[in-house]
Amino acid sequence: MKCRSLSIQSREFEGQPFYTNDNFLFFMERLLKKLGGFLKEKDFSSEKAVLKSVSGRAVSEEIRLENYEFISKSNSYQKLFFVDGGSTPLLSSASFALGMFRACIIKSEKSEFSVHCLEDLFCAAIPEKGFFVLSASPNNSFLESIKIKPRNTDDALDPGIPWRACSAARRLLELSSALKAASESKESLIVLDGSLDGEEHEKALLDEIRETALKNNNVVLGLSKSNSFSTDKDRPLSYALLANKKKPWIYKFVLSPSDFFSVCFVKLHEHSDYSFRVDYFPEQIKCLGKAIESLSGISDDSLFYGYPYGLIEADSFARISLQEKELVLASIASEQSDYWSDLEKAAGNPHKILDSAKF
Repeated sequence: MKCRSLSIQSREFEGQPFYTNDNFLFFMERLLKKLGGFLKEKDFSSEKAVLKSVSGRAVSEEIRLENYEFISKSNSYQKLFFVDGGSTPLLSSASFALGMFRACIIKSEKSEFSVHCLEDLFCAAIPEKGFFVLSASPNNSFLESIKIKPRNTDDALDPGIPWRACSAARRLLELSSALKAASESKESLIVLDGSLDGEEHEKALLDEIRETALKNNNVVLGLSKSNSFSTDKDRPLSYALLANKKKPWIYKFVLSPSDFFSVCFVKLHEHSDYSFRVDYFPEQIKCLGKAIESLSGISDDSLFYGYPYGLIEADSFARISLQEKELVLASIASEQSDYWSDLEKAAGNPHKILDSAKF
């Protein structure tokens, strides 16, 4: 077998990447002006927030300065739990996918943070009559035999759809972990990375989390680092709200795109450049202020001002590194399974050959 080495020995040839061109910044500034100009050129008085749910229901409500409430730091909750998840694809094709998923619960008690629970899971998305059926190992009662229907059947040949269906396992594993925390503790604050909005296959778990939390006097919040909410004048809602006040605040919306949860936005530290969407159960609105102030009290880490430290740790422990992924793949390959060999061929990823050669 012959492996020809590249005849080009130097990167100094005609056709360098454009970002090395002397005119790059000039052209980029023109593009940025077009992209960001609308943030300054419009009249933003009487701006309305537009809130949408997964189901498509939408409500709009005018943004009013008097609706901002300044918050202070507190430690009203002695026990706090923070839930986040991570994932990585192992195989992904136009018709099936296999992935590794992880959920982490970080516990904070008397200002001490520790890993309360760490759970790994492998899940496959298998095609069946227009759906993708999830199958998990180790077995998980909330995942087994769940059917995911592609949102747009016109894109049935999109190779990304099976992995997106498989990725539902991450969210379900996170919700299962949140339920675990709500079941094991009382009078605690439980913070889930992400919203309390849910797809059809998530609703049973969300209902159980709500019922269990109310029974055990636990407050549950869903904090989203990013969201798709905007204003009626096309500004991201997080940005629009952040522009008005400098001190830490909470902004509660009267209307909600769902009867299941209510929505507020928060800025948790005076030096933060971000505001976050926070979902909560309507029955717990009287506890919301103390819960947000408790989060503000642990959102002063210089790594990410304004983001609760427990979620920083949960994100760190839940991540699945490339090295871990490669170890898992090597371990599977070492078994020399006929199934694995066939699945690898069916998934077919020729890009990895060029990626490894170039980088």
